[in-house]
Amino acid sequence: ETGINAEYGTMKVLSLLLLSLLVCAFATNVFRPAHECVRQRKCHSHDFVSTGPADLNESITLSFAVKRANIDQLFALVDDVSNPTSPNYGKYWTNQQVRELTANPAATDAVVAYLSTFVDSAAIKIRAWGGFVEVETDIETAQKIMGTKYFKFFSAVGQKNIVRAFSYELPSEVSQVVDYVYPTVQFPPTYAGKPVVSSFGDANANTITPAVLNSYYNITSNTVTSTKATQSLFESLGQSYSPADLTQFQTTYKLPNDPLDTVIGPNTPTDCTKNPNNCAEANLDVQYIMAVAQLAPTTYWSEANSLGDIFYKWIVEVAGYTNPPLVHSISYGSIEDELEKTTQTRFNQEAASLGAAGVTIVVSSGDDGVANFGARSDKSQCGFHPSYPATAQYVVAVGATKGPEAGQPEVACQSDNGGIITTGGGFSTTFSQPSYQATEVNKFLANSTACPPKNLFASTGRGYPDVAMAGYNYNVVIGGAVYQVSGTSASAPVFAGVLSLANNARFKKGKTAVGFVNPSLYSVFRSQSSVYNDVTSGNNKCCAKSGVTPVCCTYGFYCTPGWDPVTGLGSVNVGRFVDALASL
Repeated sequence: ETGINAEYGTMKVLSLLLLSLLVCAFATNVFRPAHECVRQRKCHSHDFVSTGPADLNESITLSFAVKRANIDQLFALVDDVSNPTSPNYGKYWTNQQVRELTANPAATDAVVAYLSTFVDSAAIKIRAWGGFVEVETDIETAQKIMGTKYFKFFSAVGQKNIVRAFSYELPSEVSQVVDYVYPTVQFPPTYAGKPVVSSFGDANANTITPAVLNSYYNITSNTVTSTKATQSLFESLGQSYSPADLTQFQTTYKLPNDPLDTVIGPNTPTDCTKNPNNCAEANLDVQYIMAVAQLAPTTYWSEANSLGDIFYKWIVEVAGYTNPPLVHSISYGSIEDELEKTTQTRFNQEAASLGAAGVTIVVSSGDDGVANFGARSDKSQCGFHPSYPATAQYVVAVGATKGPEAGQPEVACQSDNGGIITTGGGFSTTFSQPSYQATEVNKFLANSTACPPKNLFASTGRGYPDVAMAGYNYNVVIGGAVYQVSGTSASAPVFAGVLSLANNARFKKGKTAVGFVNPSLYSVFRSQSSVYNDVTSGNNKCCAKSGVTPVCCTYGFYCTPGWDPVTGLGSVNVGRFVDALASL
């Protein structure tokens, strides 16, 4: 008996010890909540509302973004190969070499091991050289994996149902090697600012056409002769492009008849005849990037609206390509301060990785000034709400001007000055000021007359946009008719096309692509300022017009000589700009 009691006592002590260890294990779970606006139903980027628990049998694919290793080395690498004064300028790595530099196999293995306790290994997939781990399962199992409950959410604006959680928990040893898990607490934008379709009528009255762009911006040649000068358009939010409209556009404006080369993801051309808004963005993007950079191999890369964080899913896909297109144009944005910082930081890392491999990402700066689209119909939402992903350090952000459509000097595109939209700009609350723009941005910040009180905005953040191009009254063929469309959604693909022309010129000289071009943009500005058309008039206090008069806020930024967070460094004289980049 004594032995049994002693053994029992020892077992009891061990059980208590085990229990305490389990309690400690649970206590070290890391809790990750959704943005507070989700619970309060006050998000300005979307209108999703919970309609009840998710169906436990519904299938779901969870994607774990594994923390990458050697991030400092990655940033040093991309900065080195992108710096025109470096002996390594243009000496890009392959996508695979970059991925291998930042691979974190121990972290990938830890995620796989954790998932293997819940699902069969056949359901687990490793993507992008270990950067992402995906698992296909059902909601019931996903809830156990994520320590959460999933709910159905519905958007009246987008007419979409998605499955999301209000929070999730992971064991600390897993959480510390994961940037984020998707889909969990991320909500896609449903109010995202789309380009404004203003009218349909006289296509000759003060509008932008390919010929107007060529004349105004001194585009001396539109022809891309190198098959290496590839370009791509990011699309989402249910947008489609019409091949028939593209053909009509090319015929109308006497362009080469050149169909789009590759379509990735969903596209429903018949939507274009139902409502011009279904295709305004996509047709604008396709027609004008292909008008500026003619015959360049072009990809239409579409992300299904229902899948959630459209930027995340896109960059995961691009990361998995051995040779992705060299120039990407994104004419979409969300509200930076309503998004998880972890997803933004990871996007920035992925953009840097692509830059190290010679890939350029161009992003529109938004159409609602400093306040973003949350204030477009609600003045109480005025304030400084930067547009992501334009705020990322490793993308080129493009603002909008007005004037070229009428052959007039450029001013900032402003809704309160006939521009319909207002060029977006400001300072990131997530990303710090990068060194490549420090001289120009700090000069602006020292100009007290152009700046609101500095306690109102993140003056130490990354300043955007970097450049600007025409953004008002583009003639776009939609459903067989010509409409006028305005937005930084227009200026972004135009500038992307210009970069394809620069790539073509560099390839002719036996050089590599422009890659992460921001350091070159600012370097050229310092050494050859005549390459830029400085825009010194205008401000970005107002939002895009949604009624008779636009919402205008008390504060915004003002254009000044040099860089400003309204039109960046200005627009470019394309002939000089291409020559300048080709000579680097």
